[in-house]
Amino acid sequence: MTGIQRVAKENIFSDLNNLVVCTVKDPEYAQYFGFTEEETKEALEYYDMSLNSEVKSMFNGYHFRNNEIYDPWSVLNYASRKVLEPYWINTSSNEMIKKAMESSDDAFNRGYEELIQTGKLETLVRMETSFFEMNSTSSLWGILINAGYLTISKIISNQEGLYVIKVPNQEVQQEFQKLTAHYLKVAGTDLFTMFSALKRRKKEDFKDKYQRILLTLPSYHDLKDENSYHMMLLGMCAWLCHDYKIISNREAGKGRCYIILKARKENQVSYILEFKYAKDSNTDLKELAKTAVEQIKDRKYDTEISGKIIYIGLAHYQKNIEIEWQEK
Repeated sequence: MTGIQRVAKENIFSDLNNLVVCTVKDPEYAQYFGFTEEETKEALEYYDMSLNSEVKSMFNGYHFRNNEIYDPWSVLNYASRKVLEPYWINTSSNEMIKKAMESSDDAFNRGYEELIQTGKLETLVRMETSFFEMNSTSSLWGILINAGYLTISKIISNQEGLYVIKVPNQEVQQEFQKLTAHYLKVAGTDLFTMFSALKRRKKEDFKDKYQRILLTLPSYHDLKDENSYHMMLLGMCAWLCHDYKIISNREAGKGRCYIILKARKENQVSYILEFKYAKDSNTDLKELAKTAVEQIKDRKYDTEISGKIIYIGLAHYQKNIEIEWQEK
């Protein structure tokens, strides 16, 4: 029997009990949850294809005990169609995951935001219990791992259930973006349109879509300082991780910049975003946005970035914004 949730409620009065549960962190059957790297290589070579870095980046990344595992459905579809695109995301609905996240607590929310910000998270994980019997943060991480949205990248303590987890690959990252949009209570289509405008350097379109997203958020009381806007947009930036290295609150130049989107390819534009927040409705947001850009330049946040850069200053008062956009 296989599945992403353990069979629940087995006990001495049940017709089914004394089950041996083997999860993706256990050595038994770890190599059989998917294709190993050697099996993937052989399968693609049979179809006169190769296991190159682009294929690995799209489909690799799962760590089951000591094995690197590829999703067999994605590999077989790629071999059949010879088109490198996500296949895993069309295999099932994520409604169960969304409902589980809606009942999460503050500990999960803090962990999720750290995962978005840094790309990994050290946390307690329980995979042997059913989330819907034991509703806890550790079992919710467990269901995300068992469902394939996350993988264990490092075992810190099997005895304590302490692991480092991350999103495994580009294919899953695209589905993870939808979860993040749901978590932020933002429509996925709005995020796609906003970041499409950013990458096409359409300043006004980017501003209009960002303004629309702010207006649809449940309450401006949740947006009470610069950091709250920073965390909100940082979560949205998960949509860009394929094309950009996302750097947040890290030392750069003479200070810490809120968000740096460093292009992964030489011909792409990089972006530096600085946030400002006004407590007074009489504040000139346009001037405040210019101040944000001047801070980027004065503190040399672009020290480690080569190529073309766009400085973006975002000034906020509740759900009102102004933007300053300068190209270097």
